[in-house]
Amino acid sequence: MVETRAGGTPERSFTYKQINEASNILGHLVKSGIQTEDVVMIYSHRGVDLVVAVMGILKAGATLPGLDPVYPPDRQNIYLEVAKPSAQVVIAKATQEAGEISETVRAFISANLKLRIEVPGLALRGDGSLIGGDVAGRDVLASVEHLGISSLGVAVGPDSTPPLSFISGSEEKPKGVRGRHFSLACYFG
Repeated sequence: MVETRAGGTPERSFTYKQINEASNILGHLVKSGIQTEDVVMIYSHRGVDLVVAVMGILKAGATLPGLDPVYPPDRQNIYLEVAKPSAQVVIAKATQEAGEISETVRAFISANLKLRIEVPGLALRGDGSLIGGDVAGRDVLASVEHLGISSLGVAVGPDSTPPLSFISGSEEKPKGVRGRHFSLACYFG
């Protein structure tokens, strides 16, 4: 898989094996702190790191919405209030390109959410290794990095609800709508 050059970042190339193993690592960490179909919010940035995050979260059996860093903090807080995530993955490039999560959003998270897993800076390095960011002087993925070749063993079926999308609400507040795998099931088998 090739991530094309954008802004100040060079083109990067990864094998499917590297992406699969990186997503397994993240998936094992996520699975260790959530229940199936809990929500894991991604502070997102388009690129291969987002592919790894989405795959890892889906492999853990979680539901995922994205939190676009270009949205104003008040809008991000509404999405967090609606989604009520149990975990959050911050893609390092999102903070590099769009800035850190705002203090307003951090205050909302601290006051209203009980995040069980936080990955502060997910990044797939050029050699295919994955880092999650420093927590208490250690990379958050250090305890699970050896699990890259291990499947998560989470059963996902047509009634699983991996996506959470936001639609405009009747009271000017977005509503969260969970999707199902069912619509894709006819393509596999």
